[in-house]
Amino acid sequence: MSFWLEHFLLLFGSIFGTIQIAAGHSHLRGLTFFENPTLSYLLGALIILGCLCWFFFSGDRTLNVLEFAHFHTGMMILNITLAIPSTLLVTRVINLPLKQVKKDQPQRIRRHIKEDASR
Repeated sequence: MSFWLEHFLLLFGSIFGTIQIAAGHSHLRGLTFFENPTLSYLLGALIILGCLCWFFFSGDRTLNVLEFAHFHTGMMILNITLAIPSTLLVTRVINLPLKQVKKDQPQRIRRHIKEDASR
């Protein structure tokens, strides 16, 4: 695997995990995979730690810091640009059944109110 792809995956996973932690902390249900914020913290931390461990322990990656600075800046911008829509897409798919249940709830509540009123 090329260094570019490995670095891309490291940054993408780290940003993806950070979004999960931040969304869990802010109770942004539309961006988290789980309703429980603690699970969002845990998932985000595991994603970040997994990416860091994979990147730094799977091979020798010697970097020249001066040459790497411009490359890293461009990669960060690219990864942020891709991680946010990816998170929105994945969480939309995961949370789709939850939205369908919430749409049915007002009708169920109205039915129960009508039934109680008719008694």
